[in-house]
Amino acid sequence: MCLVANAESNTAFFGTVPEREVTFEITLADQRVMHGAIRLNGVFIHDLQSLPAGAWIEIVEDTPWTGGGVHKEFLNKIRVVRETRLKRRSRLEEGWESAGYVFIEMPEGGPTPIKATEVAYAERARTMEAKVVAELQGKDEGESALDTLPGQTTTPRKVQLFAWVRMWGLHALVVIVTLLLLGVAVKKTGVL
Repeated sequence: MCLVANAESNTAFFGTVPEREVTFEITLADQRVMHGAIRLNGVFIHDLQSLPAGAWIEIVEDTPWTGGGVHKEFLNKIRVVRETRLKRRSRLEEGWESAGYVFIEMPEGGPTPIKATEVAYAERARTMEAKVVAELQGKDEGESALDTLPGQTTTPRKVQLFAWVRMWGLHALVVIVTLLLLGVAVKKTGVL
């Protein structure tokens, strides 16, 4: 179970290029620089020396915070420099952080990138929950926490029941009147 959770955490961090694959700094013909792994026929390549110079390769972009992408190019039209694992990890951390993510240590498998705004929302929710719990614990023992919402005074059960009957009674009345009118219309037209 721990291995699966750790693999999921790594998948979130590394994206479409698995951690064990070799990545490269790739300069395209138009001088754009990108980082990614190289595949040939769907298989990740670790040693470029074994490929023919004019091989038609796929470049799998190694930018998981953008979703990455796949570009196809001839091997002889690009310049490739192998990237170390440590350099890749630091580049990915910097990329995640510049995209607005923070790393949260998950109990089931290590640091996972999460949007900073989501972390702020979670902290706000925890604060709100603590406030509600504190208010509910401060009420009288004889009073049920389910009878009221925070900040409201208690409403007697009879008043609550009356409000419920009034709301649903109106719905039932509309349904009954509709069925009566439908019955009269069917009887007059003789459709059935």
